[in-house]
Amino acid sequence: MIEKIEISRRKLIAFMGVFSIFSQKLNAKQNLPAAPCSFIFDASRNGVSVRERFIVDTKRYYILALDFYHGGGEGAKKLAELLDANEALFTAESINSSHPIRIISDDFMEKKTFFSINERNEALTQANRKYWDVVHKAINSKINNKKSEFVWRPQNLKGLIPISIEIAKIENNGIRNIIGRNLIDTIGTYAGGSGRFSREITGAVLSPGVYEIYDKTVRDSPLFFDVLIKLAVTYRPKI
Repeated sequence: MIEKIEISRRKLIAFMGVFSIFSQKLNAKQNLPAAPCSFIFDASRNGVSVRERFIVDTKRYYILALDFYHGGGEGAKKLAELLDANEALFTAESINSSHPIRIISDDFMEKKTFFSINERNEALTQANRKYWDVVHKAINSKINNKKSEFVWRPQNLKGLIPISIEIAKIENNGIRNIIGRNLIDTIGTYAGGSGRFSREITGAVLSPGVYEIYDKTVRDSPLFFDVLIKLAVTYRPKI
């Protein structure tokens, strides 16, 4: 009888130990932010780094970006000027010629004749959407060293911020599985929100799980010394 009690006690201790470990992992995961999320990151100064973990709940195309905050008014106007890289889309085959062929959103309009203003506005909206889809593909092709039909090229490099990035997935056993590592020259701005401008760094399709980002600056960028900057993880509506 005493032996059976001892065995039961050992089993209980073992169960409690496993349950404790499981609870710690569950609590740790619950304390992590879920994408979309953002983290303070002073990307304007050399040697500054940020290492943060976050949760992905749904398989999507996620974007890693820099968010530059402003207070509106003249502050927003000044920041927009600093971020403006005068970027434009060109055909890849003409980019190194003396007269690169520039592509604009109107080039993606499927027809040129319309019977109403609403019909024309709808066509313009669709063309603009296609244009920015091509722009994002061109940016990602450059980041991943892949060939592309189009090239997104900045004309003004004053606001460039080079960043060393690393993205890893944290497996169930705690191992960091690195899925991307690169030194990227971030420049320009691709979107704006309430009180901020955003700049895309890179993007990838991520499956549900826990991820870690590790970003580090490699030089000073004095133009943005007085700007609040955050590292943001967001996503597009479709993969």
